[in-house]
Amino acid sequence: MNLSDQELILLVLAGDNNAYDELVIRYEKQIYTFICKMGCNPEDAKGVTQGVFFKAYNALPNFKNQCKFSTWLYAIASNRCKNWLRKSNKTVLLYETDIRDGKSNTPEEMYLKKENLAAVKKAFNMLPEKYRDVLQLYYHNNMSYVEIAQTLGLRARTVETRLYRGRQMVKSYLMQNDNEVLF
Repeated sequence: MNLSDQELILLVLAGDNNAYDELVIRYEKQIYTFICKMGCNPEDAKGVTQGVFFKAYNALPNFKNQCKFSTWLYAIASNRCKNWLRKSNKTVLLYETDIRDGKSNTPEEMYLKKENLAAVKKAFNMLPEKYRDVLQLYYHNNMSYVEIAQTLGLRARTVETRLYRGRQMVKSYLMQNDNEVLF
């Protein structure tokens, strides 16, 4: 189907469950990846993702079209993932990115990059949740301030402030521990 999200939502509300299947297919990988990046292991992320789409389906009559459907899904995913992490007492980890950046690296450079990444992860995990969430969405999900604000139910200015303060906290931690500042 080449229908817009809004057209698919109208079909679902009219009783066409195949239209909802199309929305799930359209966003399932993105939501699953987002949940993994928030700290769920891949196996648990499958269940959380399924819960997100179940919750979204049941709440679809309340979707007011004040934001994009995908932003609304991310908000549900964020809340469900936070609840899962809280209940399972897990620590949020940064998504592991490739250490290689396209340049040929010596073994020493690779080692230093791994050490720096470990230090950044440690600093990130020490942040209060409200800063971690914003940094996660900005850096790992490439969301704009407005999208983050809609996802977390904040004002864009609050997102900007939390990004700034979160970066400062990470920098401060890294500088106190003699690590290279990566931001």
